[in-house]
Amino acid sequence: MEVVLDRLQTRKRAPGPDGVHGKVLALILVHLGEEFRGLLNRCLREGQFPKLWKEGRLCLIPKGSRPLDSASAVRPLVLLSEAGKALESVVASRLVRHVEEGPGPRLSDVQYGFRAKRSTIDALRRLRSVTEEADREGDVTLATSLDVANAFNSIPHSVIREALRYFGVPSYLRRLLGVYLEDRVVLYEDGGGRMVRRSVGCGVPQGSILGPILWDIAYDWAQKVIAVRAIRGYRTVAYAAATALAGDPPWELVAEVLAEVYHFVANRREIGEHPSPEIVRRVRLRGQAELMRRWEADLARATYGVRTVEALRQVLERWMLRRRKPLTFRMTQVLTGHGCFGEYLHRVAQRETEPVCHDCGEARDTAQHVLEQCPRWSRQRHDLVAVLGGVDLSLPSVVNAMLGSDGAWAAVASFCETVMSQREAEERNREDHPLAEPRGEIAGSSNGPLLILGAGNGHHRQLAVEVGGLGLPSWHLG
Repeated sequence: MEVVLDRLQTRKRAPGPDGVHGKVLALILVHLGEEFRGLLNRCLREGQFPKLWKEGRLCLIPKGSRPLDSASAVRPLVLLSEAGKALESVVASRLVRHVEEGPGPRLSDVQYGFRAKRSTIDALRRLRSVTEEADREGDVTLATSLDVANAFNSIPHSVIREALRYFGVPSYLRRLLGVYLEDRVVLYEDGGGRMVRRSVGCGVPQGSILGPILWDIAYDWAQKVIAVRAIRGYRTVAYAAATALAGDPPWELVAEVLAEVYHFVANRREIGEHPSPEIVRRVRLRGQAELMRRWEADLARATYGVRTVEALRQVLERWMLRRRKPLTFRMTQVLTGHGCFGEYLHRVAQRETEPVCHDCGEARDTAQHVLEQCPRWSRQRHDLVAVLGGVDLSLPSVVNAMLGSDGAWAAVASFCETVMSQREAEERNREDHPLAEPRGEIAGSSNGPLLILGAGNGHHRQLAVEVGGLGLPSWHLG
């Protein structure tokens, strides 16, 4: 509580709808601190966020020289109850600790916004270091800039919830945050001076304590979704497997071959030659062949995602050129082994104590076990083999059959959807069980002060975003 009191006494912020200033609340808590601590602990135990603390008074701050009749000319800040922000501080500190230091997936190392001891200057230094190193080695630097319009106010709550689950946030925090996002209300004056109440179903309040860390978590997860959108896979999927599934060679190989084609044409022009379009076309075709050769050699050296890579290497060009055969999220789980499998949840996600199969008791529950052996899915497996023409269910055979016909592709998609959707639902039930994870409480003075971690300033998000495999013919030369 000492940290909470210090924040209330030192921060100069306008009060929320209840009109109670932070300094006034700090004076009250000198006498009622234990009662308030008990209230916050009860909120944590029961997964509740009081309704009155979810109401905020809208305040519009002019941005500068933009026309005042434009919605983009103002920044909407929401003034919230200081008592509610005290609970937000407790939750935010635990959330930050989990995504910065926890056992599961962590925030990207190249995400700088709203993180302690990181700023825009650090991001610019990182960018400068990357470009200088590339320049020294004669490489090319490619930067992608994204501007998310109305970002804080428009991010869907469903994205935040999925991001919290992805990062393995403890269930008691997810429950509380789910309630925190529900039934939010903004109060504002209309043109006639009347106070209006408006429900808010998306976004995080600008002016809240939890807003920045929830934005970071959701944005980090969303960027990872973009990076592997073509394969609809987990962030933990190995780079070699992800690029192979996406049918998109690594950009550094594409850049190398593009540079070689360019230098060939440029050198000929320097000596007075003017290659005909046919010669240039043949050079580009040779470049494409060389790109495939280098990519296949690169995949042959892969040390992670080997099961997936080896199945695709045998049919790589056919896989790249397939049409009207999209991958689904659940197909990708089976193809990569990254998903609701005991082996993955135990070894990678660290969300299971053992890699055992909950369906049949097999010691190692892998994607191949589900595809080929687990007796629970015998009926679905029988239907799949019938459509595939009796082939064995090794991954190379399945991939080859998928490319053979639309019916085979649809059969694999159906098998994966049926099996994995049931597995995901059962995994969620196990995670959400009241005894699945300990419910933390705020330590009293005998256990040491509550640790509250702040957020850094800066708005730079990430130096580059992989968008390979999004349907763009980026591997074509010229």
